[in-house]
This record gives sequence, C-alpha cells and structure tokens, in this order.
Amino acid sequence: MRKRTTFVLLLMLGGLGCSSGKTYMFEVVVVNRTPSTLAAGLVKDGPPLEAKWDSPEQIAIGAPQFSEKHWGTPIPPGESRTLGPQKGTLESDTVPFVRVYSDDLTISELCAINRESGDRVSMPVPSGKVEIVVERQYGRLVIPAIPKHLDEPVK
Repeated sequence: MRKRTTFVLLLMLGGLGCSSGKTYMFEVVVVNRTPSTLAAGLVKDGPPLEAKWDSPEQIAIGAPQFSEKHWGTPIPPGESRTLGPQKGTLESDTVPFVRVYSDDLTISELCAINRESGDRVSMPVPSGKVEIVVERQYGRLVIPAIPKHLDEPVK
C-alpha cells in the first residue's frame, strides 16, 4: 500500500508542474523489419514522472493491477506504426528513449526481459519527428542506424 501511495503522490506532484524541466514534442515512426510482432513505446530515464512515459517496470511497481495488460504499440512484421505525437518534460539530465520488445507481451512478461536480452532494444530519441528501423541480427533486436529526422514538423 505504501508503494502505491508514494507512486500516486509522485504522479500528482509531476502533474502539478513541480518540474523545472523543458517540454518537447516527440513523434517516432517505428519500422518493423523482423519476422515477428514488436511492441514499442516511449520511456525516459529520469524525472518528472508523466503519463504515457511509464516503462513496464514503473507500471508493475506503481500500478500492479495493470500487470496483465499489454504495454506499448504493437507493430506487425513488415509494417510501421507512429508513436505520438507525445509531449515530454525533461530535466537537464533526463534522456527520452524509444524502447522495443519482441512480441506483444503483458507488462509482467516484459518485466522479465532485461536490457541485455536480445528481445529488447532501446535508443535515445531527439525531439521532433524521426523514424527508426528495427531488425533482428544474429538473434537480437537491433536498431542499425541513428534515428532519421523526417521533414514534416510535429504539431
């Protein structure tokens, strides 16, 4: 009960504008060049806590009642999906990432896949509209190139 209360308080404080960070807009087109469905989402490695930026680990700890729900956006093989546009407030040392998992799994299943696993890949993303391609090489998910900026502006 204490963890849940702490999590709710942190969300409320983050929502009240207690952050001194700057707000940016992110839109990421994820291209799936693997033979399996992917699940992709935007996460960040620091404050402030914000809706839509929760990692599977944060959800499992702060809202365990959602552990059997699916996380992120499913992307079938050979297709692409757009994450966002999504606003994000970043402190000076907070980095936004696109995180991609192999398969469309539940939050509790995703929490069992650590960052060294070949079934998970993350890459920092700049603000604006970018495209990333996800491939499977030697049994591991990889993003073989830096995010490609797309010309059309994010609204």
